[in-house]
Amino acid sequence: MECAYHRDRVAVSKCTKCGKPLCGECCAEGNLCEDCLSEIETGGETLGKKRLLNWKGWLYSIIFPGRTFRYNRAGASLAGVAMNILAGLVLAGIIAFLLVSIAGSPLMSAFDYTTQFVIFLCIWLVNSLVAYSFSMLTGGMGSIKQHLYLLSLPLPLSPLLILLFGTLFNLSASILAVEILVVVLIIVYVVNLQLSALKEAHKFGNMQAAASGLVPLALSGAVVGLLIFVLSRK
Repeated sequence: MECAYHRDRVAVSKCTKCGKPLCGECCAEGNLCEDCLSEIETGGETLGKKRLLNWKGWLYSIIFPGRTFRYNRAGASLAGVAMNILAGLVLAGIIAFLLVSIAGSPLMSAFDYTTQFVIFLCIWLVNSLVAYSFSMLTGGMGSIKQHLYLLSLPLPLSPLLILLFGTLFNLSASILAVEILVVVLIIVYVVNLQLSALKEAHKFGNMQAAASGLVPLALSGAVVGLLIFVLSRK
């Protein structure tokens, strides 16, 4: 019997509440499937309403993505996707304000930062939609709202990550080896986030997640590289 959430894994147990077959990874939380566990954690309330402001999901998704995505799949909603994007825009605006008022950066620098974040959101959306198309081609089980919701969970805190990685990149600009290391760390981190989200949204194994997630990321990386090249020529 195969696992209800991971079709490439053999079930070793069943959910004690609903009887779904579970693999070793899925039954690690007291032999409860993710749907029943989420229902218990929310007291049976509507998950979309309960987790519209998903503070824990936002934070933990950038630290423990696999586990966080697994237990937020059942609470996916398009309203949650919109809230995640809005929260990211708000934080980007706050950071831009702080750059001007406290750090003393030029106003144009803050405008450039927020513009870069909006461009990042556009690239994220295109990447996510292309990844969904590839996921469907490779037998994905998740809906579009589950797919977009899990991929959008890191967005609210992504302005901080962009600022952090950007600062590290600027500090290492004079040392080629360190600069390459920073770029490699960014790539590995982003790839891990995307593949972790696809694995949980569509119940993929590693190979399926790689097949559906790496091509969109490669295309997105090419677009980002082209934008950096064009902007650096000005």
